[in-house]
Amino acid sequence: MSTQKYNEMYGSTVGCSLRLTEQTISPQNATSIHGLRGDAWFGSVKAASQMAVRGYQCCFQIKVYSALYPKEFIEDVLKDAPGGVCIALEGKAPNEQNLIALGYRYSRKATLFFVMTPNAGSTFPGFPYEMKYTDDYGNVQVRNVSRPDVLSKYFQSSNVIDIHNQLRQGNLALEEKWSTQNCWFRLATTLIGMCVTDTYLLAKHHRVVDQQASINVFAGKLGYQLVSKARMISGEASQYLPEYDDLTVMLSPSQQYTISTMTESRNLDVAVEIPPETKIISRLIDTQNRIHTLVRYPMSTGTNGKRRTLARKCNICPDCTEIDGTKKRKRDSLYYCYECDVTCYNTKEYDCFRKHVEAMRRVSQRVENARRFSTAQTVLD
Repeated sequence: MSTQKYNEMYGSTVGCSLRLTEQTISPQNATSIHGLRGDAWFGSVKAASQMAVRGYQCCFQIKVYSALYPKEFIEDVLKDAPGGVCIALEGKAPNEQNLIALGYRYSRKATLFFVMTPNAGSTFPGFPYEMKYTDDYGNVQVRNVSRPDVLSKYFQSSNVIDIHNQLRQGNLALEEKWSTQNCWFRLATTLIGMCVTDTYLLAKHHRVVDQQASINVFAGKLGYQLVSKARMISGEASQYLPEYDDLTVMLSPSQQYTISTMTESRNLDVAVEIPPETKIISRLIDTQNRIHTLVRYPMSTGTNGKRRTLARKCNICPDCTEIDGTKKRKRDSLYYCYECDVTCYNTKEYDCFRKHVEAMRRVSQRVENARRFSTAQTVLD
């Protein structure tokens, strides 16, 4: 690695960051301003200053590589501050590039450090961080913690690799299930795990699968569909596989369809298998036969041993709603849409479940084609 480009002059970490940037941004877009975000492996004053020389705007987290960074000063200033407080210091790097050192009090015990270029983002308050905790009754409570807008956008994409790794290595864990001494089979197992995880995240992004389905359930049904379709194409019958039949378990009613008319019913066929212990309140169906089921949250036991029903904040309407000229504050809801995993009120004053169904939008043709392909039942000639 010592012979790679930039490594001898700036070091291996900064050199790797610069090479990645050059290979990611095409030459025809090199004249445009690009914003870069990097975690603590990439973060240093030297890396940010070299990005600034090349015309990039960046925001990097600082942990290990704290040379030339006022880490001790920021930590001392914020040591007694509550969560949500930040401090910004502006200065010049050795190559005369203006940089900003941003310290953010993440909680009462932790302080996060960032280095950024002046135009990488705003230090005004942005979308708050939702800190979740459990009360004495076992209900999940949420408290909003203020943070700068540049950090709000940073954290939106800072953990996508960690999420992917957790799904592939921790939840799916094909390497542990397919034990082998063959190095080539071991590499193929990892590649298959990556493809399955990518497909799972893509399907959830376009809402063509049940939002509550785990990656293990998704992988099992995906494998069954692939093997069944391969058998149909090849024409070979297998004694180890069941006959190709209905595979409607993967799909859930989409949130993205326009509803013109709705019908209330309690005897509709459900596209997603709902556990028998789940209490069903009501169902709504649109003209596309997309079913939405309003169910009650399960019971839980609090720290004091009392049995309580879980409750969540409604995702549809604000905390306070004006009714007959009076502002009324709603409590946490006990109900949610099973297919969409969206908390909804269902009272005489607040029929948020119906609002949720009426607010659907029509999906693109690409998503519709993907849905039809996953439920195809015709045998190929």
